[in-house]
Amino acid sequence: MKTQKAANVQHHFSDINLRRATRGDIALVYQWQLQPETRRYAHSTRAPSFIEHSVWMRKQLVSDSHYVLMIESKLLHQLVGVVRLELDSVTHSGSDEIYVVSIFVGQAYWGMHIASIALQHLVVRHGDKTMLAEVHLDNEASQHLFERSPFQRVSPTEFVYSA
Repeated sequence: MKTQKAANVQHHFSDINLRRATRGDIALVYQWQLQPETRRYAHSTRAPSFIEHSVWMRKQLVSDSHYVLMIESKLLHQLVGVVRLELDSVTHSGSDEIYVVSIFVGQAYWGMHIASIALQHLVVRHGDKTMLAEVHLDNEASQHLFERSPFQRVSPTEFVYSA
């Protein structure tokens, strides 16, 4: 359920910031990961235990091939979501680096254009990387998000941003 404060806020580019995640963000990210709508479209619909999540996220935080970025709302003075970039080890060969994008916003902040603005920031910050978003066909909100983004649809479920 949206808080009254959050329900009345519309964000713009300067209202959002991306910062690298820290160990202090692990519990909050875990709480968002448990949301049924977040799990519904994840590669694994099974929610991890807190220990599994903590181990996984700590590895991501020190990896040279992963970026876990917290989405901050300056208007709300709080963290509102996560954007991840992960080097795709399957398609990575030599100079053809492709980073898989994952994005989610806490349910209380849906409908405030935060994910759209976060993707704009991602392109500004990491526009030198080729990025791939794999979007479930039934995930209408994310399909619409990437259709309006700098990413180009390459298949019914894939969107690419080319460096």
